[in-house]
Amino acid sequence: IEYIPASLDNIETANVKFTSKEIGDWEYELSGMGLSPVPFPPFVVYNGLMEEHSDSVKFRNPFKYDIT
Repeated sequence: IEYIPASLDNIETANVKFTSKEIGDWEYELSGMGLSPVPFPPFVVYNGLMEEHSDSVKFRNPFKYDIT
């Protein structure tokens, strides 16, 4: 299970239920809290002289609204 917060400084909860014929039903209550982001290390792109190059920087806005 990967937790991706939808807000900062608020406790978010979810229930997860597993069902198995062999061991029955298991239900867990999960909680997590989004923290303010920390600086990323520098992203360096190397390229030779007079050569074409492209690269991608992947990131994701975890919130339910646009951030500009």
